[in-house]
Amino acid sequence: MGVIGMKLDEGDYVVGMQLDSQGDYLLITSANGLGKKTPIDEFTAQNRGGKGLKCYKVNEKTGDIVAAKMVRDNQELMIITTEGIIIRIAVDGISTLGRITSGVKLIDVNVEAGVSVASVAKVRESYINVEDNTGTDVTDTKSVEDTQEVDTEE
Repeated sequence: MGVIGMKLDEGDYVVGMQLDSQGDYLLITSANGLGKKTPIDEFTAQNRGGKGLKCYKVNEKTGDIVAAKMVRDNQELMIITTEGIIIRIAVDGISTLGRITSGVKLIDVNVEAGVSVASVAKVRESYINVEDNTGTDVTDTKSVEDTQEVDTEE
């Protein structure tokens, strides 16, 4: 069976779980495209069965939290919307803010049309500034605007 790790109020749920060894900051992203990184030392350890700490100011403007990731400044993220739009963003370009704040705009989403952030993923370090054996940077630098839409209907 096990022990209770955290007590949740009715309607609350766990969004993510990360190890503190996975980064220096906790990056939190909301459904409406806002996010922030907070130094991990602002979060105090809790005992089993604790209620946790408030880490984000959730309101109508921000939307619900959709992702929580441990990150380092030298990493990059991919943010994916429910429309299938993906952007790549450097972690060091994201504002460092305190625990009980809302964050800053990371990606524009059309909330009125029902678009939201679906997921956030860390880019593997092996894909950042890849060089071939001649020392030439061969990282795929195409932007979303450079790609073409492909019709997949049969």
